[in-house]
Amino acid sequence: MATPTSQDQDTNSRSNGSRIPSHPSTVKCPAVFEQITIVDNAKLCQAFNKNSTAVMVYHSSSSPSELLAVYRAAHPSLHLLPAINDRNFLSSNDKSTRIIISPDSNGSQIDILVTSPQK
Repeated sequence: MATPTSQDQDTNSRSNGSRIPSHPSTVKCPAVFEQITIVDNAKLCQAFNKNSTAVMVYHSSSSPSELLAVYRAAHPSLHLLPAINDRNFLSSNDKSTRIIISPDSNGSQIDILVTSPQK
């Protein structure tokens, strides 16, 4: 059996013989995300197309109330909106930054949505 090369390890063959990457390409999160605190025990971050709303979703073992305290202290300009179905909503005045903290069976899910402010 031949020893795989680094190219073999980084790609898979398609049925037509062309090569595709074995891992997804990644895009750096928009700089505005550097202003939003991510708790130390966050496990997943996913950013999408930079030309639309940028989204980060992660899970934390922290409770929703602990995370709400973290985000309210770190971002006092965000306003707490009424909870819906046990989900906590924080939003900037212009709604360009929104954080949703939802309970899950092992802690919390945090959704961070950032759009360009409306002009």
